[in-house]
Amino acid sequence: NGKPVITNRLDLKDDAEELIYARPETFCFPEYVEGSSTLEKATRLEPEVYTFLLTRDDGSRVLGFCRRCLQKGPEPRYPQVLCILSTIPWYSFFFKALLRLESL
Repeated sequence: NGKPVITNRLDLKDDAEELIYARPETFCFPEYVEGSSTLEKATRLEPEVYTFLLTRDDGSRVLGFCRRCLQKGPEPRYPQVLCILSTIPWYSFFFKALLRLESL
């Protein structure tokens, strides 16, 4: 439908619901502006990795580690973003984990 959505979620902490209110899908797809743009389908896309930072009301920070890619297939499809939210800044570890998740 051209709008970012969360399709799967694994919560390991009780406060994970709070992070969903921050709308991480907005940060996973920064080019999307609600009401004025849509995501474009593609047949090819070079995978990208990037991070974003969410700051909670109490000043604590949560990092978003992202990998944008396309699922395999011949027809045009929307890009997907695999995203891990964590308070731990283990950049190398999380980017390796995202690469592994993409290959599953």
